[in-house]
Amino acid sequence: MMKKLTCMLTMIVMILGMSFICQASELKENTLYQLQEDTSVYESEDANSNVIAQLSAETGVICISSDSEWAKIQYQDVQGYVPTKVLKMY
Repeated sequence: MMKKLTCMLTMIVMILGMSFICQASELKENTLYQLQEDTSVYESEDANSNVIAQLSAETGVICISSDSEWAKIQYQDVQGYVPTKVLKMY
């Protein structure tokens, strides 16, 4: 009985920890970020969609919205999507 209880508590702690990590990786909306590498800006949340701009590493962009994989960004008059992994807090 004690082993089952310990196992269940361990699993609950692991699940809560994973959920916290996922939430921490989300980007803040209307916040300035910097590109970590040269990046294509896409028309939609798909790497096969049209590339509407090319931005250099260290360019500052504003995150309008995001999910775990894609961020909608604004740079001057360009609005499009980049992978979230290329953004870091400015």
